[in-house]
Amino acid sequence: MTRLFVACLVLLISSTVVAQESAATAPTSNVSTELDELLAPNAGEPVELQAAEPQIEPTATDAEPNNDSQSAAVVEMKTEDAPKASSSYKNSPPAALEEIVVTATKRAESVREIPASITALLGEDLEKMGVQGAEELMKMVPGVNMTQSGDSAARITVRGISAGAGTNSTTGILFGDVSFTDSYLPFLTLDPNPFDLQTFEVLKGPQGTLYGAGALNGAVRYVPMAAKLGVFEFKYFAQYSKVAQGGSDPTYGGAINLPLGEDWALRVVGFDRRSPGYVDDTQTGKKDVNSIDQNGARAMLHGQFDDQLDVRLMFAMQNTHIADTGVTDNRNGNLSHGNRPRPSPQNNRYSIGDLKLDYNLDWANLISETAYVRKTGYQFFDASSRLLPEGQLPLLAQIYNNDSQTLSQELRLVSKDDADARWKWVGGIFGSRQNIQSRLDTPVGDLSLPIAALVPALNALLPGLGDIATSSGDLNLAAIDSDVSVKELALFGEVTRRLGSDWELSLGGRLYRTTSGGKVDQTGILLTAINGSTLYSNKDKVTGQGINPKISLMWHATDDLQLYATASRGFRAGGLQPGFAAPTTGQKAPTTFKADSLWSYELGERSNWLDNTLHFDVAVFLAKWTDPQTLQVVSGSSVPSSYLTNVGGVDSRGVEASLQYALPLPGLTLSASGAYTKTVTTEDFIGFDGSTVPPGTPWAFAPRWQTATTLSYAVEAGEWALGTNVTHLFIGKASNDLVKSANLGVFGYKQWNLQFSVARPSLTWLPELSFAIDNLTDERGVANIYTGGAYTDVTYIRPRSMTLRLSGHF
Repeated sequence: MTRLFVACLVLLISSTVVAQESAATAPTSNVSTELDELLAPNAGEPVELQAAEPQIEPTATDAEPNNDSQSAAVVEMKTEDAPKASSSYKNSPPAALEEIVVTATKRAESVREIPASITALLGEDLEKMGVQGAEELMKMVPGVNMTQSGDSAARITVRGISAGAGTNSTTGILFGDVSFTDSYLPFLTLDPNPFDLQTFEVLKGPQGTLYGAGALNGAVRYVPMAAKLGVFEFKYFAQYSKVAQGGSDPTYGGAINLPLGEDWALRVVGFDRRSPGYVDDTQTGKKDVNSIDQNGARAMLHGQFDDQLDVRLMFAMQNTHIADTGVTDNRNGNLSHGNRPRPSPQNNRYSIGDLKLDYNLDWANLISETAYVRKTGYQFFDASSRLLPEGQLPLLAQIYNNDSQTLSQELRLVSKDDADARWKWVGGIFGSRQNIQSRLDTPVGDLSLPIAALVPALNALLPGLGDIATSSGDLNLAAIDSDVSVKELALFGEVTRRLGSDWELSLGGRLYRTTSGGKVDQTGILLTAINGSTLYSNKDKVTGQGINPKISLMWHATDDLQLYATASRGFRAGGLQPGFAAPTTGQKAPTTFKADSLWSYELGERSNWLDNTLHFDVAVFLAKWTDPQTLQVVSGSSVPSSYLTNVGGVDSRGVEASLQYALPLPGLTLSASGAYTKTVTTEDFIGFDGSTVPPGTPWAFAPRWQTATTLSYAVEAGEWALGTNVTHLFIGKASNDLVKSANLGVFGYKQWNLQFSVARPSLTWLPELSFAIDNLTDERGVANIYTGGAYTDVTYIRPRSMTLRLSGHF
């Protein structure tokens, strides 16, 4: 794989040199693209295709001040590096690659000037590809993957560091600068519609210095398009998707930017997404049960006062209903399940509010950001197959009710953008409080079964049993009710000093204190037997404090080559124990689990070639994870039990490479990236089956290889703009469990995607038409798998799907 990647790179560079030498002596010709000439008497003659002219659109700096307070990433193409395509592509130099400016460091910087691995995908490109879900986005970033089981929140893995089942997230998730991460018992993963995003950014490696607890080994940022002053815009899309062996549904959305006088602007976005199902329930006879109905809206208000005060107010909300789980009961590729007599629906909702005030102090910007996030979720998961493999009777369920509210305040000072300044810096104070209420009920049977009659009899016999029944009257096997508060208070800063003309040294740190505590109540038949009382309450708190450092050194060896070295640390807060252990095993669940931390060391290079038409970047990294939080399943007992604890250590090491190339044929662009990651345990511990998990065991959901390659081509035929791209994705095999007997393996698949588009830019009212085919070969890739011995739950990637999309703007 590595040799093939290098060989392709050498071949491409060689062909470029030859092609450019040939182009220097190639004859030129003129091709008319006027409509009246196309309709002339000789219009029947072949029309020569012309390379699409680079689109140099106004950047955010054209519509609003480019200061350090920008919450949206800025995308710009330098006009001096982007020559227009001539009438003949035979002697036209390729357009220079775009420069992307992001605010991932809480200040506007070119992504290629930051000494860390950051992948930024343009929202405009994601729209053209018709991307709709977070899982599709993650596949486009090698070294990152996303898994979703039937009864827990989606988990994002960065460089092999993944959160185990039931544990807190290892990857920070942000909407703009607002954290969406739950620090305790996460139940909902942010999945905004990519429509009208400025960028989708993935920051690899610890981000604890600027983003605090939760960004243990990376962060994912969805950056929305900001409201633009003095500009009226309207854009829309409507698409229709059909899934092989599944259903078909429409999705549509629109965005409008309204100038409100000279100093104010409002941008409003709305969408309604219907994602067709493709898993059948053979027991009930229902088809395509895992359909998704999602709708949302967001509004951004932007105002300026005499170039001194900049005000930005953002509100976003989204509702998601999943009709049934997409989990199957087989490993042979059948998109069906027959071991669930009842559907397993989900209903999730979130809302985000953010007020950002930016005051210009002439020598710096003082920024205040106040945010509020509310999330609610309900999930019913039929777990009857846990008791009877065939699951013919409604014997067991898991019902989750969750609610979290987070209020945060950050006050920071940011230095001015000045290309000649020897110092640049950011520093501030941050505080947050997150209140989480989470309840899990596990009813045995339902009202349709005679077992429900036992409830009043048991209540009469043992009136002190407590919560042995759910609100619907079903017998409750176990109920866990958590009411927890997680607080963080921190001072943070990062300063960069230019050393001479070629070197930059950056030092950063976060002085933090986290507190996680509250109460967890346990009731129900099973937990009464285990705890020896009808109500067991665990009241405790975990406090963590320390300094989270970061250091980096960048050398601008030439104008086209930068080398850097970075060392950084990330951390997660500890928490109150929500699990339990049966006393007959001799194991005792601790009342709390500790905070854990990760150190990462990275060496990288960024290089530009062939007049900035080729970018080639490489990064080598080593991550050392101390005291990882894990779910320990108790062995040696007839009573199933599990708890959270800190076990052993993990090392992750690897290399990442990416290439972007505007080939000599104008309009033809190649983007290729790959990652090799080896993530293994460093200490032994006892698994749920009583066996020893030795050092060197592959960490779960950490594939060794991942690649993503896209070849794009855009041409003009008369006044028509034609485009196409081909994408190949590959993710290597990975384990799904540290215990050998439960490891059935996940991933190990490839995927081909095709997309075609046609538009007529001169007619703004005429929509662009595109057609996309995802998973062209209808691969049955395994995205997640879980086994309990007698049963196996398998989640497959989405089968082949076709999408027809209309989009336009005014």
